[in-house]
Amino acid sequence: ITNLENTITSLENQKKGLLQQIFSQKLRFKDKNGNNYPNWKKKKLGDLFTIKAGGDINKENFSEQYSIEFKYPVYANALTNNGLYGYSNIYKIDKPSITVTGRGINVGFALSREPFYYPIVRLLVLIPNININFTFFTESINFIHIFNESTGVPQLTAPQLSKVNVYVPNIEEQNKIGNLFDKLNEKIDNKKAQLEHWQQIKKGLLQQMFV
Repeated sequence: ITNLENTITSLENQKKGLLQQIFSQKLRFKDKNGNNYPNWKKKKLGDLFTIKAGGDINKENFSEQYSIEFKYPVYANALTNNGLYGYSNIYKIDKPSITVTGRGINVGFALSREPFYYPIVRLLVLIPNININFTFFTESINFIHIFNESTGVPQLTAPQLSKVNVYVPNIEEQNKIGNLFDKLNEKIDNKKAQLEHWQQIKKGLLQQMFV
């Protein structure tokens, strides 16, 4: 367990270092001919994405448990279990997208989502208007740490998020950066799954020993 915890910390620190190097553009990829890619362009998220806010869901459309009828994930602002709140018999988002938490202590946190799902409360949904690499933009938004404290409660609205500037490379460089972080994230997730496995074994052994 200790070895896995140390490995996870090391991988997460490696990721932080790479994020800093890449999004400050100190570390750049090259094309197949060994040449630099074009300079990154500064753009507003509202020019790249259609941004929508989640809302309420009717009781008759919601279930805490998955079933054949209630098969579409319902996502909220929480980070626990990737924001999974329950399931619905209808969906609101039918395209690959990115969600950004709009309220709470973890405001501004982005996750890539597959269709089909139903966002609720203040969860913000970004649907791309152009061809993008979802991992690149997810990591980019998380790197910025977007939030608004003007009301005393950390929150973020769709109009506020649409005005946020990001630096965008061309799609080829986006894909190379995205692939790098896909592999690193997969490695971190695998180690976390192993850690959870051994923690559960330890918990079971302790219960048997001290009954």
